[in-house]
Amino acid sequence: MSMKTYNIMKPIRDHFKHLALVAVLGVGLAAGGAQALTSTYELGPVDGGTSIGNGAVLPTAWIAAGTLPAGSILKSVSINARLDTFGGGDTWASDLAVYVDPGTPPPPSGSALLQVGGYDAIGGPVTKRDWSNGGSGEIGTTCIDTKTAPADFPDTIDLSTAGLYLANGGWTTGSWSGTVTIEYEVTDPNTTKDILTFTFPTYGDATITGSWSLIQPGRGSGYPCAAKHRLPGDHRRPGLRRLGFQRSD
Repeated sequence: MSMKTYNIMKPIRDHFKHLALVAVLGVGLAAGGAQALTSTYELGPVDGGTSIGNGAVLPTAWIAAGTLPAGSILKSVSINARLDTFGGGDTWASDLAVYVDPGTPPPPSGSALLQVGGYDAIGGPVTKRDWSNGGSGEIGTTCIDTKTAPADFPDTIDLSTAGLYLANGGWTTGSWSGTVTIEYEVTDPNTTKDILTFTFPTYGDATITGSWSLIQPGRGSGYPCAAKHRLPGDHRRPGLRRLGFQRSD
């Protein structure tokens, strides 16, 4: 009686052949988990905007600490504002500032992480950046600019643990109309559930029957997943779990 010989090297070779595919899928899972969101502060209409005292931070937070989910990382700060009041030329359009302070309100607490805008630094922020235009105190002067992380400020500022405010880094009370916008990025681990099917060139379409995530080499406990995956026909080879897929729920 002849006995069928199982070539143990073939599945191993196939797994290495598809390693690039799995690596690309892993990148897709990681990238798909990050969601970019924006928040815009409406300063108000021309000659009816927001007024802030000199060297002061508005006590009411634009976004209070604890409002956003953990890992809400600040990515950019944009201004499109007009100076509506003339304070003897001592407050400019560019003195309107975005202020990030993790301390107990009201700010400044002395532990501010970031100030973008304003001639003077308020309360000794860790990072201080100026707007690139708007350096005039004439009524109607505009300030239009964007600062981004990590080029202009650290890409580690978590808005879930720090309050976001508006401030005036000028020398007299000023009033501004227009908008100020921030962009922040939130990582949502549940977005990996959107990837349910993909193709192995050897076996054809494969279907993930649950929610899976890619295990990075050197982390966790190797390949602990024992759940079965489904391939076309009668194939039940443990390709996915040995390539590092672990069920997450």
